[in-house]
Order: sequence, then structure tokens, then C-alpha cells
Amino acid sequence: MTDTWLLPHFVPNAGLRLSTPEAVLAYTGDMGPSPDIPRLARDADLLLSEATHLHQVPTADAPYLLTARLAGRYAVQAGAARLLLPHRVGRSASAPGGV
Repeated sequence: MTDTWLLPHFVPNAGLRLSTPEAVLAYTGDMGPSPDIPRLARDADLLLSEATHLHQVPTADAPYLLTARLAGRYAVQAGAARLLLPHRVGRSASAPGGV
């Protein structure tokens, strides 16, 4: 079964939830903060989530990009078994050493 959610980003973006009797995969693609993510990823075996920045997104991009910290929070809220951040994490001024 496949379910989709429209998610905030600079361009149209859809999150996907792929379910089989054996496993559930949730995928966000590039996106900004959304209250729909915990629902999309509820009890998923794996949540693949965008996380362009570690701790803080620049103000102008905040509605369209996610932090690794918030992706982790969403995974916990959803009860996802695992979280994978496949998107390259960028530099963050708030992180030690700017990484």
C-alpha cells in the first residue's frame, strides 16, 4: 500500500509511506517542518528523512528545510524503529565547529 502527503518545500514535494505485511518505509524527500511527519512515519520500520542542517536552518529557508534534530524528534514522536538521514547535512552556525 502507498500513501502520500504534500509536504512544504521550495517546489511541490510529496512524502511517501510504503507498507507491506512485513515492513513500513516512510520517506520525506526535501521538506520543511510539518505536523504530518509523525503521522506519515507512525510505527515505521524505517524513516528516511531530509535534514539539510544539524541544529538550525537559516531563517529564509526555515519553512522549507529540516534539521537533523527535528527529524529525530519526528521519528521519536512517530515511534519509528530507525531513522536514516540520506540527505547531505550542511553546515550549521549553531553546531560546534560550524559542522
